[in-house]
Amino acid sequence: MKALFIVNTPYQLFNALNLRHNVLKGDYGQVDLILTNHSRVYEYAGNVEQSKEFSHVYVSNSLELSRKFYFFDDKKKRRALYRPQIYLKKVLLIDYEQYDTIFFANIDGYVNLIFRYVYMKNKAATQFDYYEDGWSSYILNLDDYAYSLYEKYFYEVLNEEILQKNISHIWIYRPALYSAKKENIEKLQEIPQIDVKNDFYRRLVNYVFDYHYSGEYEKDNIFLEEAFSEDGYKNNDYEIIHAVAEYVGKENFLLKRHPRLMADRWQECGIQVNEDLKIPWEVLIMNCDFRSKRIFTISSNACMTPQLVFNIKIPVFFMKKSLMGSVSKTYQRPEFDAFVNKYEQEFGQTNFYRVNHIRMLDQVFQKFLYQQQIDAYDKAERME
Repeated sequence: MKALFIVNTPYQLFNALNLRHNVLKGDYGQVDLILTNHSRVYEYAGNVEQSKEFSHVYVSNSLELSRKFYFFDDKKKRRALYRPQIYLKKVLLIDYEQYDTIFFANIDGYVNLIFRYVYMKNKAATQFDYYEDGWSSYILNLDDYAYSLYEKYFYEVLNEEILQKNISHIWIYRPALYSAKKENIEKLQEIPQIDVKNDFYRRLVNYVFDYHYSGEYEKDNIFLEEAFSEDGYKNNDYEIIHAVAEYVGKENFLLKRHPRLMADRWQECGIQVNEDLKIPWEVLIMNCDFRSKRIFTISSNACMTPQLVFNIKIPVFFMKKSLMGSVSKTYQRPEFDAFVNKYEQEFGQTNFYRVNHIRMLDQVFQKFLYQQQIDAYDKAERME
């Protein structure tokens, strides 16, 4: 058996490593990896190669191709879809058709050209499996990408010969929380949760991501920043973060910057930020005990991964409804609300708190402190 993972981000690499080590294990056969330049994930190529977890490690400078694909005119898009090798050879052309399964986490132009290349070679003999890339994996209907990528004309002409119609499995950590199309439920596969007490696997992850304990996450309150400004959205996220820092005390507050926000907008206001932007949040969870800390965020997927990926409970203050201004249309989807509701019902009785307006922060925080007192009392009674 042969498999290939296409990885665009550190979190995708984290999940690909988990699938490789805990699902495609033993005598599965050849498992290769492509690291793209969609983020700085390609910088891990050397460590991944040295870990011997993957048979071959490739680097693909595919970001420009993926971006340009959306803006091809009809003539150029037709050429790309029927002669994809012309464009793939400019970034990375390997024998994609040799693989039994190709795992991907983003339905972008690059991945679609790979699918078209493989389909024209072996008529869908290769299986394409989608794997988790955050909460979007639980709410986005994969067919929705088809019109934006191909436009209606190509969507109708190609018909069944597009990636979105040929996804075999959807790998996520918690299938019960899936909130997109019901027709996809039969495709769902569960990614195994990670045991943070597994020292061998933790050392492997630390080596791949070049993690060394820095001590910078000792603060009691951590805010997970998001890349709104980088994506062109104008809203009040700055005011929300500043208000939380003032409420809990800047001396007890750390802002975990989003890795795509290269500019540090907090230098002048005395808010401490993390220094290393390369280390994924999930690697930190494996190495630091966050159970006594509080996580604040507007809507970052990372606030949920401790529970989803590791089954670790950390109090979360979810402030999406405090946000005013422009946001991605994804936030307005009913599937997003359905997913958050499911998450809250399953995990949120004592560790998921919604702050629907910044003025409600004190009220919600006092509720959290009261719940802590109840939990401490219950624990003491059980010990007697």
